[in-house]
Amino acid sequence: MASPLHVPIPFVGANKNTCKWSMVPMSNLRASSSKHGMVEPKPQRWLRGGGHGVGIGKKGGDLWRVRCQDWSCGIPPPQYPLSTIETIKIFYSSINDKPPEQLEVQLGSVLTQNCEFNDLVFYLPFQGKEGVIKFLKQLKDAMGKNVKLITESITEGEGYSATVTWHLAWDGHQLPFTSGCYFFQCEKDGEKLLIKSIRGLEELPLKPGEFAMKLLKTAVTLFDQFPIPAERILEFLNKDGSGKQEEGLISMIFHLLSKDHQG
Repeated sequence: MASPLHVPIPFVGANKNTCKWSMVPMSNLRASSSKHGMVEPKPQRWLRGGGHGVGIGKKGGDLWRVRCQDWSCGIPPPQYPLSTIETIKIFYSSINDKPPEQLEVQLGSVLTQNCEFNDLVFYLPFQGKEGVIKFLKQLKDAMGKNVKLITESITEGEGYSATVTWHLAWDGHQLPFTSGCYFFQCEKDGEKLLIKSIRGLEELPLKPGEFAMKLLKTAVTLFDQFPIPAERILEFLNKDGSGKQEEGLISMIFHLLSKDHQG
């Protein structure tokens, strides 16, 4: 009588950190409705060995089957909700690694429909998924093939928030005056965690230094002396979508002061 056919099945070693293979009779396995073939009904357990995770898991109504966490066996691992940090890493890797034709799909998978990118280098924020992706495509085009966004640190906060410090590097060399800090706010969408808003601060090549403090003192002094025009200026500048910020604060001060004086 011919001996039964045996197939290899992994099991955990004594220290729970090693993965070995055991020959199991084919008769002990049962066919699954899954396209992945033969399975063995065993409790869920994740095994690690040789740098690869090998799992026996269960998905939906399928019977137990062998999976590799690194996808090397051709069977994808079960998907779990991403953390805030993992979601942000996908955001940066999309800009750095994905070709332009794949950028929209990859970024679209981690952005909400009504997301907002408020980069303080620009006067107005980029709104909506399409607006944000359009801006990021322009950014990727400006970066070229050899410039990458290098994340220095990602610090997770409360309520699905995170702060990221980064810089630009050309062929592995940091570019001067390209450091920045982004503040991410994510939210849950069912089982997914998506980016709702981004606020960005970038280093400027021109350093105003003490001039910035002198300009601030001058503006505050004028506001204190002329509170009514000051309120008009601030209300005007803070109107959503006004598009008038580029007129400049100083010119508006003189304009409103003269108008108030005539009145």
